[in-house]
Amino acid sequence: MLATLAVACGGPLQGAETPSGGGVGDAGPPPDAPAATTLSPIHSMTVTLCSRDSKTCQLAQAHDTSAASLPYRVSFGTGVGTLRSREQGLADLYREIRDRTAFGTRLVGVSHLLERPATDGASWASEPVAPPRPSSAEHDPVVDAAYSLMEAVDSEGQVTLDATHSGTTCKLSLAMRSLDGGAGRCLLAGPARPGHESEGVREPRKP
Repeated sequence: MLATLAVACGGPLQGAETPSGGGVGDAGPPPDAPAATTLSPIHSMTVTLCSRDSKTCQLAQAHDTSAASLPYRVSFGTGVGTLRSREQGLADLYREIRDRTAFGTRLVGVSHLLERPATDGASWASEPVAPPRPSSAEHDPVVDAAYSLMEAVDSEGQVTLDATHSGTTCKLSLAMRSLDGGAGRCLLAGPARPGHESEGVREPRKP
C-alpha cells in the first residue's frame, strides 16, 4: 500500500530509484504552451502519462532498454527521462518538492491537457487505475502535494514543475490549464518572504 511509503518523521517516499539528472537550481517560469512529443521547452521536471504521449515514452524506453512499459515518464531538465511506476513517480515528485522548497525555492506546477490518442495496439494503450490517497490522521503536506500533482497527471496527461520568483507565501501552486482559465491553487503553504507582498500587504524592505 502507498500509505506505508510515507515515513512518520517526514522522510521521502520509499521504493523508488533516484533518477539521473535534475538539480536544485532555479529554472525559469513555465512557458504558456505544453510540449507533447518533444523534449523542449526545458522544464525543471516533467511527469507524463505514457498512454497520452507514447512517442516521448518510447524515447525514454530506447534510452534504457531494460525498462518495461511503465505508465509514467519522469524527466528533469533536458534529460530524455525515465519510465516509472506510479509509486516511483510519486517518490520522484516528493523528493523534488521537499528538496527544492527546503532551499526556499517557490515552485509552480502546470497541467497540460494531452488528448487520448487512438490505441492502435500501442505499448501504452491503457491508462493506469489510480489507487485512492492513503488516509491518515496526520498527513505530511509534502506527500499530499505529490499526490495532487500525480492526480493532475492522471487527469490531464502531463504536469510540468518549475521555479517561480514570485514573492507569494505559497511554496507550491498548481495551475490546471483546462479549468478556470488556468487559475492556480496552493498545494503547499509557507511563510512570507521578506520584502515581498503577502496577501495584499507589502512588507517594507530593509535599507
